[in-house]
Amino acid sequence: MNICIFGDSITWGANDFEYGGWAARFRNYLYEKDKSDVYNLGISGEITTDTIKRIDCEAEAREADVIIFVLGINDSAYLKSKGERWTPLEAFKQNLVLLYEKARSLTEKIFFVGLAPIDETLLQPAPWAPDYFVDVKLRMSTMEPLEHFARRKTFHIFHWMEY
Repeated sequence: MNICIFGDSITWGANDFEYGGWAARFRNYLYEKDKSDVYNLGISGEITTDTIKRIDCEAEAREADVIIFVLGINDSAYLKSKGERWTPLEAFKQNLVLLYEKARSLTEKIFFVGLAPIDETLLQPAPWAPDYFVDVKLRMSTMEPLEHFARRKTFHIFHWMEY
């Protein structure tokens, strides 16, 4: 089985120097179980607009049986220079539809993972980008359309465990 995981730095495994992030751990776990190929297609700073541009070629080249999306944190970030969220909420909703439609043309097995729990106080602003802020209200406003969309379509949404 070929599994493609699209996401941002959390998917990519930023700062997890020992294990390579959750997608790498998932790949290792599944490989031991059934020899599945898990492709970590996470890119630091990825937003839904970026994923729309590359999903077709990335997933087709890997003959995806399963597509997992772990997106939304960067979309919901507040950019001080713009005075608004990185991806306006209406554009985010439209992007979810496009991602779903593109994934659905490749496979019926589509999963979205909710926004990872993070300590927003560490991102006021982000140390690596003084224009980038994460706010709990903006994050929650991003989850609402994702959950609403999941109820209307045939895909699963998973939530990170709070720890």
